[in-house]
Amino acid sequence: MKIYLSADIEGVCGICNWNETTLNKPDYEYFRQEMIKEINSCCQALIDQGITDIYVRDAHDSARNIIPSSLLPCVKLIRGWENSPWDMMAGLDESFDGAIFIGYHSESRSNHNPLSHTMSTSINHIKINNKKVSEFLLNAYYAKLKKVPVIMVTGDLGLTKTVKEENSLIETVDTFTGMHGAVIAKHPDVINKAIYDATIKAITTLKTKKDELFLMIPRILETEIHYRNHLDAYRASFYPNAYMISSDKTGHKTNDFIETLKFIFFTI
Repeated sequence: MKIYLSADIEGVCGICNWNETTLNKPDYEYFRQEMIKEINSCCQALIDQGITDIYVRDAHDSARNIIPSSLLPCVKLIRGWENSPWDMMAGLDESFDGAIFIGYHSESRSNHNPLSHTMSTSINHIKINNKKVSEFLLNAYYAKLKKVPVIMVTGDLGLTKTVKEENSLIETVDTFTGMHGAVIAKHPDVINKAIYDATIKAITTLKTKKDELFLMIPRILETEIHYRNHLDAYRASFYPNAYMISSDKTGHKTNDFIETLKFIFFTI
């Protein structure tokens, strides 16, 4: 088997402040190490299941958060941004059997994570067919296009509940419970053990129910981006097939999810 991990940081155990997510900030190093520990807990479980063809995509901010030598020796690391509309999933193709999301977070303006956002902190939200979407959903749809099911997601409790609503077969680990600007978190060792155990279960499900793990992409996709700056909405309205919804919201309609990703990529 060949497994792809996409790793973010705003959903790792106990994180609650932007200074804890930013390269070179004093509070960052601890949570960088926690991000790595959670990745390694997942990878160790994969290895113990006989899976050594593992790719990890560093998908947070600078994409230079994961220290290469801190990963297990068989793991291949994708770091830096290639500047594509599906960059959190860079390198994913149909050769992979499954995808895992580590350290993911709730959608923008969610009370479940003090750091909730979707793709950018410069917008209020992204909706598809009138539903606020998270980075999990966007990336899971992209994985579906590549015929790769998402088999496990870790992150705040609000996100993991959303994942289960989308597909109850996807394994989840909630790394903390958000309370507006605060969080309640278990000990990191407890979370890392839970990630290890959930990975084992996810691989079992992948082997037996792969076709049932996929999310269904809507046939028609109507995207709404709500901007904080109304001038950004006006500028985005000039993107092909885009239109103004209101002074600070721009829409886009298509039946091709790749076009949706391009619209988001070029307008936020």
